[in-house]
Amino acid sequence: MARRVTLPDATGIAISRRQVVRLLINGKDSFMEEARDVLRAGLETAARATLDDTGARHKARNGVCTRIGNDRFAWFGTTGPKSRVSLLELLRASHGDYVINAEALACMRRRSPGNPAIRLLAEADDKQFADLAAWQAAWQAHLDRLGISALKVAPDPTQPDPTQPDPAQIATEGALWGSVKAHGLPGCSVIVSDDAGQFDAGQFSVGQFSVGQFNAGQFSVGQFSVGRHASCWVHAERLVHKLKHPRRAAPPRPAATTQADLALP
Repeated sequence: MARRVTLPDATGIAISRRQVVRLLINGKDSFMEEARDVLRAGLETAARATLDDTGARHKARNGVCTRIGNDRFAWFGTTGPKSRVSLLELLRASHGDYVINAEALACMRRRSPGNPAIRLLAEADDKQFADLAAWQAAWQAHLDRLGISALKVAPDPTQPDPTQPDPAQIATEGALWGSVKAHGLPGCSVIVSDDAGQFDAGQFSVGQFSVGQFNAGQFSVGQFSVGRHASCWVHAERLVHKLKHPRRAAPPRPAATTQADLALP
């Protein structure tokens, strides 16, 4: 912001920081709608799309800026801390609903096969919460009514990671993915990303199987792996450099040289 004020001042234009802010945000709704339409069209029609994120400051708080796009379109969105929920909310492309459908239940089963929340959601009559103004409150009330918010899952010692995901979180992630698929998103055949955990939310990985935490057998279990997923080759190359080679025998060190050895006869 300081640079946006300094540049006009340097050219003789007197302008305050508040005026600059007004110019930036005045009439922004049309730009927001255009950005939303770009994201929806890109996800519906692109053959592939890449996902990546980086740290960003927003409203004086640390956040994350996520980039979605390819060589034909690019979209950027800023959210709070990295999480599957934040990513799935971006992939909904401004749709404000939660949906319990076959895709949602399948996503939950892949993330947490024995989670009791899955049966409760599948048997409940309510399957969609589409009120944009109150969707979050309606969804939370649904979880409370079914008793999912209070569910606790005991650790499973037979799993590599005995800690089981929170049932309410699994339900929320699944319902968000159900909303994404209900709106025909992402329509692209392959999502490409790095090996980060928050990008795993969807179906299964393709490309570099068993790279990082993305893959557990056939289905992915990490953060960027949404829908059909491929790992970025640049990031995959990093793992090659982490491979440990057998330690080679160190060459013999030269014998110590003393002052006496250097003395002339």
